[in-house]
Amino acid sequence: MSAPSIRPCFSPSIVSSQAIGTGFRFICCIAIQPNYLTTETDRRTIVEGVKIARRIAGERPLSGKITDEMRPGRAAVDEAALLDWVRSSATTIYHPTGTAAM
Repeated sequence: MSAPSIRPCFSPSIVSSQAIGTGFRFICCIAIQPNYLTTETDRRTIVEGVKIARRIAGERPLSGKITDEMRPGRAAVDEAALLDWVRSSATTIYHPTGTAAM
């Protein structure tokens, strides 16, 4: 029997984004642009979240269970590399909502 997996263990996220999104109504569909990571505050917040997750993973007892960092990986050490990884892999856990009657 293999050991239980702890991945994905961490998922840093921005709960209260500073970005202001936009929505456009076309004839056949609605296009929503949430403008994620467009503010400096949001970019700093998510990079700091990744750093905090790394610090937590480096503390006992987790550090004894984690053999390697899958993503972004140990090569991503500076803030620019971490932000590049976030930009290429981040998704939303929310669905767009509004006040329009359905």
